Amino acid sequence: MSARGDGATGWQRAYLAGLAAIWLFVFFHPMEQLSIVVNAGTFIMVFVGLSLAQLTLWRWFRAAMAVLVSEGYMVYYYGLSHDAFAPPGAWVQSAVTINRQELAQMNALLRGQLALTDPLQTHLFLFCVCGLYWLVVYACRKRWLWVLYNLLALVALAAIDGNTPVRPNQALVVVLTLFLTHLAWLQYHRLKAAATSFRIANTARFATPVAAVLSLSLTVGWALPKADAVWEDPTQSLRQWGGTGKGGDGPAQTIGYQENNQHLGGSFISNDTPVLSVVTNYPTYLRGQVYDYYTGKGWETGYVHQVPVNAGDTFAAYSPPPAHVSGRLVEQKITVLPGSGLHASVLFGGYALQRVSGIQLPLNAALALGQESDTVSAPGNPTTYTVTSYELTNPEAVLSHLPPLSSPRAQAFPEDIRDTYTQLPELPDRVFKLANQLAGQSVDEYQIVENVLTYLQTHYPYETEDIPRPGANQDYVDQFLFDSRRGYCNNFSSAMAVLLRCVGIPTRWVTGFATGDIDASYSGPGQRYIYRNADAHSWVEVYFPNVGWIPFDPTPTFTFPFLPASTSDKPVPVTPPSPSVNTTNPKPVVKPTPAPKDSTVAASSSVNRGRIGRWILDGVAGILAAAVLMLLALRRPVRVWWVQRMWRQPAAALLTPAMRRLTRLLQRAGLAEPASTLRDLEVAARQHGIAPDDYRQLVTTTEAHWYGGKPIPPQEIERTHRTWLAWVRAALVHPQQRSQRTARKKDSVDETMDET
Repeated sequence: MSARGDGATGWQRAYLAGLAAIWLFVFFHPMEQLSIVVNAGTFIMVFVGLSLAQLTLWRWFRAAMAVLVSEGYMVYYYGLSHDAFAPPGAWVQSAVTINRQELAQMNALLRGQLALTDPLQTHLFLFCVCGLYWLVVYACRKRWLWVLYNLLALVALAAIDGNTPVRPNQALVVVLTLFLTHLAWLQYHRLKAAATSFRIANTARFATPVAAVLSLSLTVGWALPKADAVWEDPTQSLRQWGGTGKGGDGPAQTIGYQENNQHLGGSFISNDTPVLSVVTNYPTYLRGQVYDYYTGKGWETGYVHQVPVNAGDTFAAYSPPPAHVSGRLVEQKITVLPGSGLHASVLFGGYALQRVSGIQLPLNAALALGQESDTVSAPGNPTTYTVTSYELTNPEAVLSHLPPLSSPRAQAFPEDIRDTYTQLPELPDRVFKLANQLAGQSVDEYQIVENVLTYLQTHYPYETEDIPRPGANQDYVDQFLFDSRRGYCNNFSSAMAVLLRCVGIPTRWVTGFATGDIDASYSGPGQRYIYRNADAHSWVEVYFPNVGWIPFDPTPTFTFPFLPASTSDKPVPVTPPSPSVNTTNPKPVVKPTPAPKDSTVAASSSVNRGRIGRWILDGVAGILAAAVLMLLALRRPVRVWWVQRMWRQPAAALLTPAMRRLTRLLQRAGLAEPASTLRDLEVAARQHGIAPDDYRQLVTTTEAHWYGGKPIPPQEIERTHRTWLAWVRAALVHPQQRSQRTARKKDSVDETMDET
């Protein structure tokens, strides 16, 4: 397939490619807040690849690049996100594994044996993104189509703003700015094409008022105070009619295990849909995702080093239980109930997972153990598995007799624990003041933890209605502690984690399920517990030196279910890793990313790759941006070299294709009509600085070769070759430079005529 011209210069193609990418990427942040996509920032690499491909004239290359970037995204995000610098062989092996898994999913989907799940779901979504990108690029060239796309976009963002708790204010501003700016750009080119003479002065006269109006309107809109709405929200009556209840800053949401905890807050209504069946001897909390990074609006996961382990192998050496605290192993057979809609990137289990068995994994796949978070994930979203976890008895006796903390408190903890689990954003001073009041001068860590837990349970009521969301400049914990002063598990657990961090005590935020209800109809061994969406919960784990992480639940009416004490209770010794676990050269693990379906407010699992992952993505984006800038900077020399190479030597045999290339080049620049002959290009030659004698010699020599059939002297071919090269170089100059050079030549001619 040959290259096809699109009537646009290289700079215009670059502008349209970037505009379409930015316009489409703006919608990913609201989609992330709605839990439609996860970790929206990772899609930057997809748009960068599509934009680079759009700079070329080859449509087949654009399609190939779309396949390449979507495949690369799948391999990185699902296969090697924990090791972006893996050798090429690992990338190829991971790509083969993922594609085989997708083919198996597609076959099962066509047979009606499986619902649409990851990784096939994400791959199809990427193909849809590529198709939407090409449609937006096409719409950028058509004025009325561009207007239609933006009107639909504004309606969609307004519907999100009025019917969901998400406020896409930034997206609205960016879309409206891009819409008006590009509409002015299209109008400018329409006027330029219609006018017989359009000088630089006219360009400035057109652009100056447009820029002034946009700048003034954006400045005024940003600076003016934002009053409350004058008209009542027309969707409020619909929401109340639908039974969603009262929401402090938006509609109430249905409680359940969600996939994104970056924006917490708001009211909810209970949902008793069963999601998990657990057969075990003891009711326990089911531990899910662990978070370490507090943003002021919610929680994110940091970098987690993942170790591949085989199903059935013990991994206590990688994730040991707390020291000096008694407990015993508990087995739990977990089943994700059909129709529950539960999707999570981790396997649920008791307090400290030690082994996973009875699980179906894809060929050559393994479990992925996060050493920092003590969580386990598996590819393919398995629905049935058995976990063996280490459950604690009440650790109060051990914790109350620990030695006092050193001064300052933070120095009592290991450096890696201190650096990661005492992180805080910029907080109001009153949060630190309250934390220091609760801690006092105590050097007993357990006493400080109990002070914070008791204060939260006795000073704040547990409520689920009329719970506000934090504003743009509000901190989630600060709002709960001092403004709203009511909330549910996310409020209490986040407040406890942040208050303890304020006094230098490491904490992490844990999400999962509180204890379920006994299934009275079950008659098998042990007991069966049914966990519902309403059981989704969050709590806190606190680090104690020489002990480890201990769970606490500060939510009123909730108590962490430690095992009953027994004379046989004793700490479980750490067992060495199984010989089958390859620790020196682990195989790549295909780690699934959840595909969230609904918006919920309780405990969740997020696949944010954390700070180091973001640094890697930022580095990749920086390298790609530098490559784009270098490509744009060297575009003209490369293009000149590419065109000139077709006639490297002054041979008569190459005269015909060279002249056809020159004619097409002038046609794309708008300097020649499609039916123009060489004799019709005199004006174009004069504009490019070709001397009249050289132009006439080129035309005469070419026509003699085409129609005369006589051999052409070498010196004539040499001269024609030099003229052709000069003309090609001049025709490839940037349009603005060409206009300036033409204006200078015209001024020089006018001066000569005046002198004459």
